[in-house]
Amino acid sequence: MRTSGGSDVRLTGTARETSLHSSGGSDLDAGRLTTETAHISGSGGSDIWIGQSGTIVANASGGSGIRYDGEPRSLTINKSGGGSVGRGTPPH
Repeated sequence: MRTSGGSDVRLTGTARETSLHSSGGSDLDAGRLTTETAHISGSGGSDIWIGQSGTIVANASGGSGIRYDGEPRSLTINKSGGGSVGRGTPPH
């Protein structure tokens, strides 16, 4: 799923593998999405929230915020340019 240009998107359900990319001030609410593996990237002031995941690979840059629920078995975080990644409520 790719979002950009100030869009607002909400995802629900279950998936084996998920790839979420958000940029340009978009909000991507996947807090009710449960997935085994999530690859997440945010840039340009976007906000992303992901639900329960076994494995999360998160890349946040340019003031974007990524939040996740639960305690993933594996968590890889890359941050730059004021990006943030952490457990908790949606960043917006």
